[in-house]
Amino acid sequence: MPARDYLKVAAAQLHKASESLKDQARGLMSERDRRATQRAHEISRHQLDIRVKQAEISMRDDQYQKARLAQEVKHIQQQITAKQREVQQLTDQFTRTARNKEQHSAVLYAKARDLEMQAGAPELSD
Repeated sequence: MPARDYLKVAAAQLHKASESLKDQARGLMSERDRRATQRAHEISRHQLDIRVKQAEISMRDDQYQKARLAQEVKHIQQQITAKQREVQQLTDQFTRTARNKEQHSAVLYAKARDLEMQAGAPELSD
C-alpha cells in the first residue's frame, strides 16, 4: 500500500475520533442542561414550600408552632443553598469536561487535515 493511502486512512480515523469527541461533548452539555433543569425544579418546589410555611406562620398564634415552622423554613433555605451550590459545581464540571473534549477534537481534526495535506503532496512517493 502506498504511503499516501496510509496517510488517508490515518486521517479518516482521526476524523472519526474527532467527531466522536464532539458527540461526547454535546452529550455532556445535554446532560448538564438536563441536570440543571431538574435541580431548578427541585429548588422551585422548595421555594414553594417556604411560601406555604411562611403563610402558616402568619396564621398561627401559638409561638411554639411559629418557631417550629420558622425552623422548617430555615432548613428548607439551607437545602436550596446546597442545591444551588450543587448546580454550579455540576455545571462547571460538565462544562470543563466538554470543553476539554472539544479542544481534543480540534487537535485531532487539525492532525487529520495535516495528514490529508501530506497525502496530497506531490513530492510524496508512492
